[in-house]
Formats: sequence, structure tokens, C-alpha cells
Amino acid sequence: MKNNKKMLILLLICLLIIVIICINIIIILKRNKAPKYEIHEGEDIIRLEEEFVEVSNNSYFYTVKSIMNGFIAYIKQINGDQYLNLEKLQMTEAEATNKLQQVGIDTIKELLDRQYTEDIQTNDEKLVKYFNQYKQKGNCRENVYYSFKINEMLRKDISNEIQLVLIKSKLVNNDFNILIKIDNRNNRYSIFLEDYITKYNYNREMNEQDIKITDTEIASNPYNEYKNIIAEEEYVSIQLFNEFKNYMLNDPKTAYEIMNEEYREKKYGSYENFYKYIQENREQIEDIDVKMYNSQEINGKTEYICLDEEGKYYIFTRDNVVNYSVVLDTYTIDLPEFLDKYNSNKAEIKVGLNLQKIFDAIKDKDYKYVYNKLDETFRNNNFKNEEEFKRYAEQNFSDKEFKYTNCKETNDIYVATVEITKNNGESDQREFIVKLEEGTDFIMSFNVK
Repeated sequence: MKNNKKMLILLLICLLIIVIICINIIIILKRNKAPKYEIHEGEDIIRLEEEFVEVSNNSYFYTVKSIMNGFIAYIKQINGDQYLNLEKLQMTEAEATNKLQQVGIDTIKELLDRQYTEDIQTNDEKLVKYFNQYKQKGNCRENVYYSFKINEMLRKDISNEIQLVLIKSKLVNNDFNILIKIDNRNNRYSIFLEDYITKYNYNREMNEQDIKITDTEIASNPYNEYKNIIAEEEYVSIQLFNEFKNYMLNDPKTAYEIMNEEYREKKYGSYENFYKYIQENREQIEDIDVKMYNSQEINGKTEYICLDEEGKYYIFTRDNVVNYSVVLDTYTIDLPEFLDKYNSNKAEIKVGLNLQKIFDAIKDKDYKYVYNKLDETFRNNNFKNEEEFKRYAEQNFSDKEFKYTNCKETNDIYVATVEITKNNGESDQREFIVKLEEGTDFIMSFNVK
């Protein structure tokens, strides 16, 4: 009996020792497990993601976006929304449209992943029907613009070489969600359409065991190669500028929604007013281009500041690589950098900063902003309405340079001397009377000539 008890005690001790050893081995293995990394030329090292996470790397984002832009071009071919020179091709419109459609179908079939085509039974007719939801004119006599906006881009690594990128977006204001398989070994990609995503419920929270896509190498074909984009400050600035310009010209509703909410309400008041502005300035907008750019980090966000050839501002504030807001001047709302400078300076500097808003508004021909800053008594005594002030401002202030020179204070009223220079070099001086009010608000008047 005693021997049995001793054997039992020894057995329990041995089991306990084995458990302790196993636990230590597991801890050591976890500590020594090498993290997986992927390196992109010209970018920081990117850790491979074992779960679906938001893409945060500029170069990776724009590389994937370029893949999607190429895919959308083939959708336009299927829908007959890509321009063809019929005279050069010596085809009728119907012949050219059918030919273009077949080219688009054949190319997209080459881009669809083999697992997708084996799982989802598809054919030419089904593809045409699916992509027709994005069809616009179906007229190959012109190149139709497809408004495209990415709302979410998630990435998951299923091996060192293979990533999955889940994209939620809008194409011509319809849902456009796809899954892209990317193979780093040969810079190739393949596509899974939304029916596959829905069937297997691909989403941010999905479990590892539910992922059906394998890490098999993607076979090369003439259409599925991609190039890594190096997205530094200049590239990102120009991409943001051009995208917003295209929205203004072709999808003003999206442009309006992207603008900073406080800004758009103060500047335009409604979408209808913004649309009217676009229509009245369409030719100028078509010709704008980036002349200067800069970027800075403010309150955990990246701000890209672009100037066009007319000196107009386009300020993009990015919460992440996907989402951004826009303001189109430096005076309608107080930007963080303005507030920092304004609140840390004495009154005379504040007067100069506020007058600079006036000068910028005059340069933008935003006479409504200037009119609303006029002292009420001064305004009523000199201008019957906003239209009369606009005519006065166009005659006296338009196309001139303004320079704030000095300032004198009497009983909290500041008299600022401003030098106004014409295009021919002739200059004149005017006094602007400024009263600082609560916060950054102010009212002003000037000597009328």
C-alpha cells in the first residue's frame, strides 16, 4: 500500500515537471519567434499582418489603387464607355462596341483568380450583366468618366509572399467591393468579385480558419502584372489634387461631401450653391494644376497644402491613407496652424493676420466674405447691398497686391496702413480700421475713395 502511494506521488511529481518544462518551452518559443516583415523599396519596413487591418502605407495604398484603376478600365470596355476612333478603325459603332466589350471580358477573365472561377461558375453573359450596373452611356464615341472612391482598404498576409486586400469602394455611386490577391514573388495579382466575398463572408473580423484562399503562386499572364509605386510627398500631393479636381468636374456631389463640413457650410451653404460655383468656373477648374506643395503633421493628421498657378489653396487633411477632407482657402474657417499663431501673438499681429484673410478673399474674388466682415454702420452708409460692394471691390481691389505695413491702436480700435500695388507698379496707401472681437472674429472698415 505504501509502495503504491509512493509510486503515485512520484508519478504526479514527474507529470508536474513535464508540464512545467512544456510551459517554459512554449514561452521561450514565443519570445524567440521572429516577426515577419516585408520590405518596400523607398518606404519603411512593413510588418506582415496576420489579421485584416487597415492599410496605412502610402506606397502600398497607391499600388493597390493603380491595380483597381486598371481593372475599372476593363469594366468601361465591357460597358462600351471607352472612346474608340471609329474612322481609324473603319468600324460601325455597333461593331466597335461589341469588339471592345469582348476585349474587356477576355481580359477580366484572365484577371479573375483560378479559385474564384472554380468556385463561382461564371461566363461572358454573367460578367456583362454584373458590370452593367456601372454602365453610363454605352457609347464608344467618348471616354466616359467613372467616379471612383475607396472607403476602406484592409490587408491580410497569408504567407510571406501572398497578401489579400479587401476593398470597399464606390464606383459611379454604386457599391464596388473586391478582394485582390497579391503575389510579391513575381508582382502578379488576381481578383475575387463581390459574390465570392459575400459567399464566404470576407470581413475585418473573420477567423483564420474561414479563409479559403490559398497561398499558391499566381501564374503570369499578359495582364496581371503590377508595379510598386513609391508614394512620397510630391506623388501624394498631386494624386489628392487631381482626384479632387476630377470630382469637382465630374462628380461634384462627392467633391462636396469630401469637403470639411464646417468649411462647406460657411463657404457655400448648400450643395446647390457649390454646384453653381463649379458650373460658373468650369473652364478655370479644367485648367488648374499644382504649382507648389507642402505637407506637415498636425494633431496626429497629415496635411497636404497645394497651390495652383493662380495662388489658390487646396488643403487636404488626411485622417488615414483612405479618408481625407478638403478646404479651398485659408480664411473661411480657422485652420489649426492659424489658431496656434493667432492665439500666441499680440493684438497688432492679430490685426495683420485678419487683414491677410481679407486680402486672400479679395484675391479669390470672394467678395461675399469681405462684405460680411464690414462694420454694419459703415456698410449701410456706403453700399446699398452686396452687389454694389462687389462692383466697388472689382474696380478698386481686384488684381492688386496688398501689404500690411503698420498699425496704431486707440481705444481698442486699430488703424492699419495697407499699401496697395497695381500691376503696373503704381502703389497707393489706404487705412483699414479693424476691431478685434471674441475669438478670432473681427469687423473692419476702410477709407472709401
